[in-house]
Amino acid sequence: MIDREGGARAAFATDYAIDVATLARFDAYAAALAEGQARMNLVSAATLADVWRRHFSDSAQLLALGVPGARWLDLGAGAGFPGLVLALLGAEVDLVEATGKKARFLEETAALLGIADRVRLHGDRVETMAAFPARTITARAFAPLPKLFDWGLRFAAQDTRWVLPKGARAGEEIADAGQAFVFDHALVPSRTAADARIVVASGVRRKGNDAARDRQSEGRRR
Repeated sequence: MIDREGGARAAFATDYAIDVATLARFDAYAAALAEGQARMNLVSAATLADVWRRHFSDSAQLLALGVPGARWLDLGAGAGFPGLVLALLGAEVDLVEATGKKARFLEETAALLGIADRVRLHGDRVETMAAFPARTITARAFAPLPKLFDWGLRFAAQDTRWVLPKGARAGEEIADAGQAFVFDHALVPSRTAADARIVVASGVRRKGNDAARDRQSEGRRR
């Protein structure tokens, strides 16, 4: 749903220096999202009236936190947040989405918005799909931090950056992840919610015997 008052839309355009052509693409995305929501559960229905802040801005703020120029891997892409937003802003993105209806929505919307050349869609489950190297990994409202590390580590190298938006319980998720993983991290305040944080992690690796298992798996892939 497009914000008819224009305030949130104008603020988004200003905050992220969106040009007229790209803003028109975001308008088309908002319309496609509203139409798709009528057929399937893409996002919380209550957030559609605030799409510019709750979804577009919430996703766009991640771009500056990734590895500059690197392709992004979006785990559990859902309705395209943050992956399609990042692609609209110029990034190249791998979208992973196992639900058939949502995967088709992503494919059709990327074509509609003219960004299919920046997007590569994987209609697979994250935990079983074939791994490939990723420099920046993201996921939004998909899984707790320990599970994201567990599933995503197959795609990561030592210098991979993880950019993971989280809510008020980010500290708890970090503590939980620390039981099985070693990693460096910073907590970046969200621009769209006062109690939300973005976990920016690097150097993620498993502790103990699990680390040895990962090294053996990596050796077999090579």
